[in-house]
Amino acid sequence: DLTAAATLTIGAGTTLRFAAASSLSIGATSARGALVAVGTPSQPISFVSSAVTPTPGIWSGITFNSLTEDATSRLEHCLVSHGGIASGAPVRLFGASPTIKSCTIQNSAGRGVQGSISTDLVSPLIQNNQFLGNALFDVEISSASAAVVTGNTFQHAVTFDTDGTHAVTNNTFQNYNNAAFNARVAPGAVAGMNTNTFQGTGAASRVEIISGTLVNDALWSDLAFPYSVLGNVTVAKDAASSSTLTIQAGTTLPFASAAGLFIGTAPARGGLLAVGVPADPIVFTSSSATPAPGQ
Repeated sequence: DLTAAATLTIGAGTTLRFAAASSLSIGATSARGALVAVGTPSQPISFVSSAVTPTPGIWSGITFNSLTEDATSRLEHCLVSHGGIASGAPVRLFGASPTIKSCTIQNSAGRGVQGSISTDLVSPLIQNNQFLGNALFDVEISSASAAVVTGNTFQHAVTFDTDGTHAVTNNTFQNYNNAAFNARVAPGAVAGMNTNTFQGTGAASRVEIISGTLVNDALWSDLAFPYSVLGNVTVAKDAASSSTLTIQAGTTLPFASAAGLFIGTAPARGGLLAVGVPADPIVFTSSSATPAPGQ
């Protein structure tokens, strides 16, 4: 009910096999729920298909709904395999923020973890997981989010579509040379991107920056490949004090059509410190392959 949660606890070493299109749902629109699935390195908990030869997306997945008890719900040392029916995700967060830690999430027909728009922030801890063989982004969150994404190994990166206070740090991005799977973050998360390891970079490598406002001081580091600024970025704190964006020498910032960088607003103060050197200038340019003046 709404006053107390029902909690499902799954013991280490347990294997749950799901029939085609079946799922596990935590919480509901009018009742609270929690899932505690904590395995160990030698005895993981497995959420897998019951099929002898499973295919990606053969079963639906684990859904944490908005009445999930976030503080107690966790997946830890779990294997989640072959979920994500209809290009969904084997781990879905509808306004929920559980802990997902030290898990392997693999062979999804869609995303690995998907957080959807809700009146509640989707702000999970996603830590030390391995994502393998998922068809779309390994982590995709479509809401303002304070998610902490750290220590993971990605094949298909992580993407956010709304400004927020999320952080993406100390992850390993493998084979990072696919324009379809560049990491996409809010302006406030860019400062942490230099803590990640990008393997196999090349001409298609970017970190994409969505529209948003920097209300705190930030340093955007040279990642040895360009960023891609997709929308307007504003640097502004409040009328009494300023936030400052510092851009490291050698950084390249291509901007999408009509996108821009705005320092300060009518009521709020902001600053920009962009100091290159002759050998490593800072480049503000168009992301177009054939740029035109004023693009």
